[in-house]
Amino acid sequence: MTKLSPHRQGRAQAEAYGVVTADEEAMFNPWKNGRKAAWNAESYAEEWEKGYRQGVEDNIVRDKAAREAEERARLSKRPYYHVTSPESAENIIEIGFQGGWGDDGFGVYVYDNLPDAYAYAKSGGWDGELTRAVILELQADPDDFDGIIPDPAWPNPEDYETVLVHRMDEDDPMPWEVDVSIIDRSELSQWEGFQGSSLDIPEKAAESAAETPLPG
Repeated sequence: MTKLSPHRQGRAQAEAYGVVTADEEAMFNPWKNGRKAAWNAESYAEEWEKGYRQGVEDNIVRDKAAREAEERARLSKRPYYHVTSPESAENIIEIGFQGGWGDDGFGVYVYDNLPDAYAYAKSGGWDGELTRAVILELQADPDDFDGIIPDPAWPNPEDYETVLVHRMDEDDPMPWEVDVSIIDRSELSQWEGFQGSSLDIPEKAAESAAETPLPG
């Protein structure tokens, strides 16, 4: 193992401890105080201190860059909305999005506004069979999504104007982890049918019951 010079030892010490002030330098400098009388110790102590102060400066610069990057990432995010069942919502909150197939490939489909998400939930979802629906709010970067260019042959191409997709690989088992929460009841009080955080769709429930054959 290569032995570090006093200068590099001091720098490594400051970086490792995450120190943001050089006032404590003497506490770590092996050539200070007790070993001051050793041969060439003053020179080593000075070199160690220079390295230490450089390490402190490195940490300050890195911390500032990290804070700025975090703030840029926070400001770049905006809300998107995903409609699902209460059971799937709990799973998503716990482990993240698994992805699924849609008209434009495999991934996570979202709306860029709440009214359209509500209308989609009210219609019973993609297959019209949701009898209860939950709207999840994602805080995500716009670059995480692709717009959808609908095929004119689709029965409802106009419905995709506000739909985006986060593309995923169906062969990759890793979930997409993103800031997500169930929309609070106070934000849904304006929408008809919401009880707690979920939307009861009685007409869909009635349709589902009518289509289910009785046993026997």
